[in-house]
Amino acid sequence: SYEMLRSKLCGSMMQPPIATPVHVVPKRKVYLERGVQRGLNRLSNESEVIDLLKGYGFDIIKPHELSLATKKKMFSEFDLFVCPPGSAFFNFHIFSKKSAHLLYCVQETVLNNMNDAVFGGTYYQCPDLYRTSLLIAEQKSVTNFGAPQYDAACHIPIEELKAKLLTLI
Repeated sequence: SYEMLRSKLCGSMMQPPIATPVHVVPKRKVYLERGVQRGLNRLSNESEVIDLLKGYGFDIIKPHELSLATKKKMFSEFDLFVCPPGSAFFNFHIFSKKSAHLLYCVQETVLNNMNDAVFGGTYYQCPDLYRTSLLIAEQKSVTNFGAPQYDAACHIPIEELKAKLLTLI
């Protein structure tokens, strides 16, 4: 369904699927800022993450403020995407070029809940999962059962983010 939607929305932008993962040195890098949406600040250390990524030459955009046409154009121009939990994962898979890579900071909750929508989307809906690297965004709030609380604020471990970036840049 992703490929059908991608084909319909992107038409001439479409590139043939890549049979095997190809490492492309990213020329343009972008962080898809989550910020506060629907009253939730999903990432407790987003300013620290942004400062780090700016040091690596990342552009910072707020995809929730862009029109679909703007996303289509903009996403096709970047080679490496870093996304906090819940930020433009779908748009990456629809609008990015096939050689682009996504470093997705996924909620820790997905490790404890096999039915979580993010986990399910990652593994069952994306035929090009090889273009995605996952980094666990820690969630400090826990339930009575000792598991991370769903939709609690996340914290991206900065040292792990740096290490992952060095494998992709």
